[in-house]
Amino acid sequence: MRQIIIYAVIISTLYEIHVISAATVDANMKVSLENMSKELQQKKSNETIINNLRKKLVNQEKNEALIKQLRSQIGFQTQIIENLSANSKLIENYENCKTELATKSTKLEILEVQLEELNFSLLKKNQEIAKLIINNKNTSELQLENYIEIENHGKCQRRLADESKNLEICGVQLKKLKFSLLEKDQIISTLQNGREYRKTIQKNNNKDKDHLRPQLLNRTLEIFSSPNCIPFRGSSGLFKIGLPGSEAFDVLCDNHIAGPGWLVIQQRIGGSQDFNVNWTTYRNGFGSFNSDFFLGLEKIHLLTSLRTHELYVNLVDEYDSNKFVWYDDFKISDEENGYALSLGKTKLNSSDDFLKYHRNMKFSTFDRDNDLNKRLNCAKQFRSGWWFNNCFKCDLNHRQTKFLQCNTTPYKEVKMLIRPKQ
Repeated sequence: MRQIIIYAVIISTLYEIHVISAATVDANMKVSLENMSKELQQKKSNETIINNLRKKLVNQEKNEALIKQLRSQIGFQTQIIENLSANSKLIENYENCKTELATKSTKLEILEVQLEELNFSLLKKNQEIAKLIINNKNTSELQLENYIEIENHGKCQRRLADESKNLEICGVQLKKLKFSLLEKDQIISTLQNGREYRKTIQKNNNKDKDHLRPQLLNRTLEIFSSPNCIPFRGSSGLFKIGLPGSEAFDVLCDNHIAGPGWLVIQQRIGGSQDFNVNWTTYRNGFGSFNSDFFLGLEKIHLLTSLRTHELYVNLVDEYDSNKFVWYDDFKISDEENGYALSLGKTKLNSSDDFLKYHRNMKFSTFDRDNDLNKRLNCAKQFRSGWWFNNCFKCDLNHRQTKFLQCNTTPYKEVKMLIRPKQ
């Protein structure tokens, strides 16, 4: 009985131990299962994230391809817009060209009529010169120049037929023809008077020839009226020249400073001439050819409007050192446009572009303010007429004490000379 009780207790104890061990194992298994479940869920979550990232990557690639396509379309549309804009400008230019062509065609017809009239006048002049050449032995050079001019005139006619659009060249040729007619009139007059002089020389052959020759030479130079100093390149001094639409007037020709054929338009050599004068005086000219003078704005305009001229400015400083500037193109406009100054480029070894600050400026005097200074009248302030800007860097008409001021350098003498461009 006692053993049975002991067995029962042992069995009960073993059962409890078994139950406790089973419970412990179940708990561990449950924990392990929960951990495995969590890991599976984590893997599923990671796979979901990876799939989402793959989808986003695919979408991004698609978006990039779409963006490239849109950019390509935008570039193409921009090119279309630019082409349309260019086409609209071309259409506008075409219309303007049509209008301009019609206008120039009308002008060309007028020029052709004028050219025919000039041709007829030129033919008459050539006939007169031919008659005079028969009675003059020393006219071979004149005859050669005449033939060259006739040949050039024929070339001009051919150009008018072949190049109807180049109205500017035709306009220049017309001016040259007018200039040629004027020169031929002057040559005819010279030849006619030349015959009288030769008769006088023959009659006075036994008299004092050294006394007679200068008188006849001076008389001949007075009669020969050229529009520039080129024909008088053999000597410097005072000569008469003539321009279309203007009476003959005296000019000072200089063949020493810069070579032959130069005409002095302004001179300051230490005289007492006052350059603070009114607009009318500057327009007509003033001073003495033996001292200080200004040729006159209107005369300078007429000279430079006939053909292209060069400008040579010669300056002498207080130490008698010479400086110069040589422009390849020089002209001034008419009075209506204020006699505005137009300058080309400097040539050779010019010292400096002294007048660059005054390019395209209108002329001003104390009674005609055309400068760009809004506070004062530069001409009145500096007591001279000039092509003032705001106000000046080089005013060759303004004398301070005994010196002229140009780019902060004092000069005691200055000459402005012009010559037809070769």
